[in-house]
Parts: sequence; C-alpha cells; structure tokens
Amino acid sequence: MICCLKRLVVAAAMVALGATVSGPAQAEESKSRVTILVSHDAAPYRDALKGFQHALQQIGIDAALDVVALEGDASKVAPVLKQAKRDGTSLVFTMGLVATQASLAADPDIPLLAGLILSADPLKKGSNATGLVLEMPMESQLQQFQRLLPANTTVGVLYNPAENRQKVDEAGRAARGKGLRLVPYQVDSPQSLPFVLDSLAKQADVLWGIADSVVVSPETAKTLLVFSFRNHIPFIGLSSAWVKAGALFALDWDYEDVGLQCGELAARVLKGARAGSIAPVAPRRVTYSLNLRTAREMRVVFSESVLNGAANVYE
Repeated sequence: MICCLKRLVVAAAMVALGATVSGPAQAEESKSRVTILVSHDAAPYRDALKGFQHALQQIGIDAALDVVALEGDASKVAPVLKQAKRDGTSLVFTMGLVATQASLAADPDIPLLAGLILSADPLKKGSNATGLVLEMPMESQLQQFQRLLPANTTVGVLYNPAENRQKVDEAGRAARGKGLRLVPYQVDSPQSLPFVLDSLAKQADVLWGIADSVVVSPETAKTLLVFSFRNHIPFIGLSSAWVKAGALFALDWDYEDVGLQCGELAARVLKGARAGSIAPVAPRRVTYSLNLRTAREMRVVFSESVLNGAANVYE
C-alpha cells in the first residue's frame, strides 16, 4: 500500500514540479538514490529543484531521484522515508521547513541535506544532517540597504524577543559600525503590532521586516503595508512576493543557484562524505526586487545602476 501511495505522490510531484523521476529499470542501474521532499509547490522550490538536478548532471552523479510533493502536509513524510530506506536511498534532500522538521522527527539518523530553510536550528535535531540556510549576515544586509537607500539613516525594526533578540542585537552592532541608527521595537503578539507601529511612526526613515513568525507573516502583511503607505515610511520586505504586494524592496536569492549549491553538497555526500560532517552554508548569490509604484509614493529615486541590477521590477 505504501509503495502504491508513493508512486501516486511521485507522479503528482512530477506534474506539479516538472521534475524527472527515474523509472524502475533506470533506478536499478543507478549508483545512488536520492529522495527529495518538497514542502510546497511554489516558484522558488521549482527553481531550486531545477538547479539541484542540473548540478548533479554537471558533476556526473548518476542518481535516481524520487520527488515527493508534500503540499504542506508533514504527515506524508514518515511513510515515504520508511519506504525510501527499504529502497536503499543514499540521501534525503528536504526543501523547506515542513519537509525538514518532519524528516528529522521521523528519522534523525538518516543522511539529510536541507534547503530553503531560514535557520540552521532544525538541523541540530539530526545526527547526520547539513544544509543550505537562507540567512544573510546582518552586516551584509545593512550594506545592501545603504546602497539602495543611501539617504536613509534611521532603520526601524520590529521583532519578537523570544525569536530574534540575538539577531537584532547583532544588527544594532553592525548598524553602528556603518553610521546607521537602528531603532528596535519589541512585538510580543500580532495583536500588539498596531500599537507598536504607532510608537515607531516618528522614529524611523524606513521599516525593516526581518524573518519573524510573530511580526512578519501573511496575517500581518496588510497591517505593515498600510502603515508604510499612510506614514510614508518605506517597508523593506522579506521576498519579491512582499515587494509585489507593496514593499519598497527586498533582498532575495537566486533560487536556481541555491539548488546548484545544494546539488554540490549532495554530490559530496553521494561520493562518501558524511552529511553531518559538512557545515551548513549560506547562498552565494544575492538578488533584490524593487517596486517603482511604491518608490513614487514614498518619493524614493533609485539610481540607474540599482534599477539595472534588480532581479524583478514591479510597476
């Protein structure tokens, strides 16, 4: 039954993600087998999967790839991993937090490579895990902000102290070293966000959204963006999706290159390295997106070099 379910799930993943999955005959001839668990069907995941496959081909790794689309459902992971071990999988490649957390909970000893996660913390729960973490040093982020918005020197940041106190402290030190003033405001719950924003309105030139499950989420998006427009304080989003919705700009990643990096890490494991012996890495290519409608509203003028270097420009 599990085997049949797996074939159905893999077939669905092929349709949703455009992935190529090896058939039984090809799999028998392959030297390695990789089980790929994809948390969601979204463009970054599809791009990363494409890069991953391309990297293995470039390196000359002959591997059968079993792609499973989870569609956000962590309950699918345990039976798939059980079958994968029976099939002799050499590596599990998880894409996204749902797949990563569920895999480590189901089997912390299985060789695991995680991609498209925002923190290396989940990897600590596995005894044989590594990955690529979508996290940029605070100093590097602030350096990019100065290049994109050189006239703005006071940066407001909202954060949940239980999740991001250390990160905000690091950002404060980095800001001082660059002649910037960081104004941090604690937010303990989404319900308190409007009151905190009122306090911040006269303190900051820009509002910086850092990855924070309490402050920056689909549930708080409208509150943050309405505040930004009403007060003419540009909001720095987390991704191109935020920019498309109205944030002034966001730093992002080249997700196909993220997949290439993950493929390079996978090749090391498939050639004999223990996954747990490889330190997690960060992406090597940073991109950014701009919203010109928001820029006009905020009276922000981007230089020609900034405009030409953007991965996405929304009007």
